[in-house]
Amino acid sequence: MIKKIFRSIFLVSIVSFLCSMAVLLLVLYGYIRPVFIDAIIEETKYIGAGVELGGKPYLEKLQIDSTVIWTDTDGAVLFDSRLSMNQPHEIDWQEAGEAIEAGEGIGVWHTGQTINCALQLQDGSVLVISQEQSGAWGIARNMFGPILIVFALLLVLSIGPSIVLSKKIVQPIHNIDIENPNVHADYAELSPLLQRINRQNKLIQRQMDDLRSRQEEFLTITENMSEGLILIDNKMQVLSYNSSAASQLGPGNLTYGKSILSMHRSKAFSRAVHGALSGERSAPVLESGGRIYQLFASPVAVEGSVSGAVLLILDVTEKEQRDAMRREFTSNVSHELKTPLTSIYGISDMMMNGIVKPQDIEGFAKNIHDESGRLIALIDDILRLSQLDEGAPESQQEDTDLFHIAADIVKRLNQVAKKKDVTLTLSGEPAPLRGIPSILSEMVYNLCDNGIKYNREGGRVQVDVSHQGGQIVLTVQDTGIGIPLEHQDRVFERFYRVDKSHSKAIGGTGLGLSIVKHGAAYHGAQVSLSSREGEGTTVQIRFGMK
Repeated sequence: MIKKIFRSIFLVSIVSFLCSMAVLLLVLYGYIRPVFIDAIIEETKYIGAGVELGGKPYLEKLQIDSTVIWTDTDGAVLFDSRLSMNQPHEIDWQEAGEAIEAGEGIGVWHTGQTINCALQLQDGSVLVISQEQSGAWGIARNMFGPILIVFALLLVLSIGPSIVLSKKIVQPIHNIDIENPNVHADYAELSPLLQRINRQNKLIQRQMDDLRSRQEEFLTITENMSEGLILIDNKMQVLSYNSSAASQLGPGNLTYGKSILSMHRSKAFSRAVHGALSGERSAPVLESGGRIYQLFASPVAVEGSVSGAVLLILDVTEKEQRDAMRREFTSNVSHELKTPLTSIYGISDMMMNGIVKPQDIEGFAKNIHDESGRLIALIDDILRLSQLDEGAPESQQEDTDLFHIAADIVKRLNQVAKKKDVTLTLSGEPAPLRGIPSILSEMVYNLCDNGIKYNREGGRVQVDVSHQGGQIVLTVQDTGIGIPLEHQDRVFERFYRVDKSHSKAIGGTGLGLSIVKHGAAYHGAQVSLSSREGEGTTVQIRFGMK
């Protein structure tokens, strides 16, 4: 803009100079012409006086630039400075006569660029002085040198002021604050533009505030999502993501502007991304960092063209684990139910077909009774776990005493312990709490029953109920075979057995510790287990005070 203004100012200076010179030449021409005429009249009078005194010899000695013609009364040329030899000749004196008559003895007329002045002397002869007059172009031609010098000087002197003036003109425009334009600017012509900019700024500010508000709402929603959210463009570059996605794919893996494929290199992930950018939806299951995720990849279409994709990542580890546990539970239940039923079916089939001898019927009947009891116990435990999973009714809770419950269980299992040559003892103090007595009783029973079953001859099981740090603590400690370290995290799972052959030999449904875990969770208690193989196991349950 400064260059354009500079060129305009500089061009205006040159044009102004040229126009000024043209006007000056016209003024000079108008001023010089009358002066020139007066000068030639005076010169004619002066020469005429000389001719009257000196005649032709005077003219011959006269040295002037003008043309001098002297004629007699009859028009014969007596002297002509244009001729190299003085030879009389006739001329047309009509214009000269008219000029003399109009000028009362002296007159002036023009012939082209020549000014002629005729003077009638006292003897009637006529003296004509002719001199070429320069026109406006002639004056300009004569003044070309000085004008050129002045023009060059003007060019040099105009550059600096033009630059300064250009910058000065542009400076107020450069100083305009676009964010907060002053509508009362140095140039009134800019006020409409500045007012429009001001209105546009306010509109843009409102739109920016609206966008910022929406972005904050979007970030608030996405950042509080447990699901990972990633937005990518059609070049697979990451446009946006939330913290859940960053933690799921690994801290530092997600980076704005980088390809999403460089952040997770599994084939399933790559196929899902390529499929989404091709307009296809998919939901593959991925594994990352020991967790299981389900990826929902959906295309984003604008005007019928896929411009990017949305990737939603759900952590389905617990769901997959529950599904696995459900499948395992179903398998275990089927196996546990099938085993006694197969035995019952086989024995009854033999008895129905008369294969069993009469003396063996009592033994087979006892087997049917034992297997049926085992089946009933298994079904009861499954129903109990189902109730705990669904949550026992609040109305069943009542005030009870854990120490009294433990004393009743120890009394019931005392004969069983003696048969196994295991000493079962109880210590502690009254421990009132609010809960479901039947569930609490089953929890204590299962812990004591396991302590007896998995003990050795001459071993012991110690049950203790105490108050510790504002909590009621139930501790069941045995001196049995113990649990290997690698199995201790799984013994509370349903049907999980450390040694299946040994467990089958001693009986049990495999749901005892699972019932303990779910019962403790229902009562808001915490279960802990410590065990050393060959030395025994200690299970501790901490209840809140009533």
